[in-house]
Amino acid sequence: MTKKKNKLYTLNDGRILTIQELSNLTGIKQKTLYDRLDRTREFKELTDLNYQRKHQKTMTAFERTYKDLSPELFKLLFGKW
Repeated sequence: MTKKKNKLYTLNDGRILTIQELSNLTGIKQKTLYDRLDRTREFKELTDLNYQRKHQKTMTAFERTYKDLSPELFKLLFGKW
């Protein structure tokens, strides 16, 4: 049986690591690291716990339009009568 070759990832700080080494170093699952490596090579962003919140979908046109409404006005406009 042949051994699986591991791809080497070069981070912006110059470190060259495999996904297994990066997972051991950060304590983050390999699947999560694959997804994050598709977006960035910054070590700080790869290990950031709030990474998902920072890269969420942008606001919709509806959310941008009505984001400043108080809950009472929002309910008055869109709530049940």
